[in-house]
This record gives sequence, structure tokens and C-alpha cells, in this order.
Amino acid sequence: MERAPQPADTRERAAMPGDPGVDNSKVTDADTYRILIVDDKEENRYTLNRRLRRIGFKRTVEAADGIQALNMMRDQEIHLVLCDIMMPVCDGFQVLETARREQALRDIPMIMISAIDDMDSIVRCIELGADDYLPKPFNPTLLKARITSCFERFKLNQFEKSVRENYDPSTKLINRKRFLELLAERSDPIGDGIVIRIRLDQIKKIRNTIDDDDL
Repeated sequence: MERAPQPADTRERAAMPGDPGVDNSKVTDADTYRILIVDDKEENRYTLNRRLRRIGFKRTVEAADGIQALNMMRDQEIHLVLCDIMMPVCDGFQVLETARREQALRDIPMIMISAIDDMDSIVRCIELGADDYLPKPFNPTLLKARITSCFERFKLNQFEKSVRENYDPSTKLINRKRFLELLAERSDPIGDGIVIRIRLDQIKKIRNTIDDDDL
């Protein structure tokens, strides 16, 4: 009979010594990321948490079921989710599908982990928007490589999102929204007005980059 999911222990666990013959070198900037581990079995969460801490990821939190995981994703700043597929109440597929449907959660990277290493599960995860898939028991070196790759894509996506939000595609200059933000941050107040500094020698260069059809 399948046992009920055990409550997740969100307290930090003590660091463990590394395994001989395993690459335990620390991941660059690992301490800047918070990783959510989702699994209904406490021993699985403990094993994964231990692996993560050995390569530098100390900011880890845990969820014992999919519902708890989604609530934590909504309430906390989560940079990556490592989610088991086979869980009672709300399985990994449901967590992934819900996360990709919600605007606030859809950009959070998710790596699905499962002992069921069949092509149908892998394909379904990819179709639902998973960033990667790992079979259990997972290889520590492969785990590190997948997480590192995931964060590299995440940083690239964040950069591209920032460019889209703050720069005009035709002129390659900051857009009106970003200009007003910078103006509010850096303007020099004089009474009720402000002073704006503009380099006139750059205007011709800017004009030459714009097609007449864009004016």
C-alpha cells in the first residue's frame, strides 16, 4: 500500500562530505539560486538535497507534494524546480502543467525526475514545457551538468526578456518606459523642474540608423 507523503523539512541540512570519484566542484554563483525539491518520499529529498549541497547549492527548500510545491513557487522566489513525477494527490505532470499555465510561474525552470524511464513520460514532460528530464537513480555528474545548463539558459532568457522590455527593436535604444525610469533615478532636481542632459553630437548617428519608413 502506498504511504502518504511525508511533510517536507524546510530547514537547512548540514553539508555532507563528497563521494570519492565524483565531481564535487562547486557551481559558479550557486549560492545565488534557490532550488525547490519536490518529492513525496523524504529519503529522496534528503539524497537530492545532499547532492546539491556538495556542488554549492545551499539555498534549497522542499515540498512533499505538488500542491505544496505550487504554493511555494507562488510565495517564494524560486530559481529552479526539481520535481518528481509520480506523487499522490498532485503529480509532477500536474505541477508542470499548472506552472506553465500561470503567468507568474511559467518562466521558472523545471527539471522532471522519475524512476519511470520510458519515452512516453519524457515526451509528455517536454510537451508540457519541462526544461529537462532526469531518470532515477540519477548520476551526480549528469545532475550537475543538467542544472548548470538549465541556469545558463535561464540567464540568457532573463537577458533577452530585459532587452525586449527596455529597448526599442528599430533604434536599439532604450524605450520610453526605461527612459522614464532612468530619468526618475538620475535626474537633477531644480525646484519644480528637472535638467536633462542630451549629447547633440550623437543625434545624427542615431538618425542614420533609422529607415525613413520607421519615421
